[in-house]
Amino acid sequence: MPHGSHSKNETSSDKPETVQFIPLRCPVCGADISLKSGDDEVTCEYCGTQFLVTTDSETTDEPLIRLQSMRNPVAVFAEKKKQRKRKAKKTAAIAGAVFAGLIVVSTITADKTVSVKVNDTTAPVFQPSDPIKVDYGKTVILSQKKADNAIVAVADDKSDVSYTITDVNINGKKAPSDACAPADDEVTFYKPGTYEVLVKASDAYGNADTQKETVIVQDRVSPEFAGLPKTIALKDSDAKPDYKAGIKANDEIDGDLTGSIQVDDSAVGYGKPGSYNVEFSVKDKSGNETQQKIPVTINDTTAPQLTLAVTSFSVAQGGSKPDFLSGDTATDANDGDLSGKITADDSAVDYNTPGTYTVVYTVSDAAGNKTTQNASLTVVAPTPVPQAPAVSNEAASGDTVYVTATGTKYHRAGCRYLKESSIAMSRSDAIAQGYTPCKVCNPG
Repeated sequence: MPHGSHSKNETSSDKPETVQFIPLRCPVCGADISLKSGDDEVTCEYCGTQFLVTTDSETTDEPLIRLQSMRNPVAVFAEKKKQRKRKAKKTAAIAGAVFAGLIVVSTITADKTVSVKVNDTTAPVFQPSDPIKVDYGKTVILSQKKADNAIVAVADDKSDVSYTITDVNINGKKAPSDACAPADDEVTFYKPGTYEVLVKASDAYGNADTQKETVIVQDRVSPEFAGLPKTIALKDSDAKPDYKAGIKANDEIDGDLTGSIQVDDSAVGYGKPGSYNVEFSVKDKSGNETQQKIPVTINDTTAPQLTLAVTSFSVAQGGSKPDFLSGDTATDANDGDLSGKITADDSAVDYNTPGTYTVVYTVSDAAGNKTTQNASLTVVAPTPVPQAPAVSNEAASGDTVYVTATGTKYHRAGCRYLKESSIAMSRSDAIAQGYTPCKVCNPG
């Protein structure tokens, strides 16, 4: 156990202090002394000699710790005894010793000034670390001074530590140049995978150690589509289209993924006008998936069906127009019964002029699809009234009968059926023209 007590100017602090001890050997008695870093005094607990502590780092790259006796009684006695034996200044060496990685070389002079050279022989110590995960295309920095997310953490209490990448492997083999690019204390990864990075940590005294660090390079970038339309328009009469035609997909790592494109059109009602969505999706080998919905509109392009009850009309000249819509029907695949929306256009008909004209029927659905159909209308001139032949006086007696303009009977004068028209002729002519006697007036 080291024999040494310490003293130091005390300062108050709320933060915990990290204490470091340097093992030395007492220049007077050779006992072990433990020097607390930063103390300006130390006492050998074995012989009681007190020493002043100074550090000289200007004359060498490595610090020198000087111990100067404060002349306690033991030290004075030893000094006087040596002066009696040797008047000239002499130097005696005390064997060097190695303590906890520090090589301590001590020398004793007549005035008890001791120079101690401390050499660092301890390599930096790698701290335990979990595999680091990064995205491809990113640069991983090893030095803790360059970035907070450094790949390694190394402890060294004597000097700064420098890092060097000595090798990078993937799947047990040296990583190719297109997979990563190591440079000094950093490496950039271009392809996903699990890499082993061999890191060398060196301190200012040439002490070094190496360690393998695991880096998992992730592909978290999804593929991209090319050629996707903003919308898709179909007719209600169209069959299912080839949605993939002209569409491509590409991934930065996996390349062309056009053959992996999937289309979900289960929500589309083909033949039924309306608005729907078709979903396109593609996934890369790392499981990154891109999904995109494209609106699909199915338009109503089918006209209604129109059925006319009458396609040919006949009216008397100057007469009234007929009921064109009686019995007509119209149906539509989407709007249903449209009979109430049928219209008949007879604007081309001149009811006062005999002839044959066209009446145009029209019906439209909600989408504007229209059906038209024509019917004919004939305006008929009135039938001329036949003129009765002249009746001789001789025949004026009982051979004269009367017929009407529209009837098929011949009558006596004064018959009630002669109110509308009365045409005189001989009975023989009436019979010859096909008229038969009226059963009411019985003209004989």
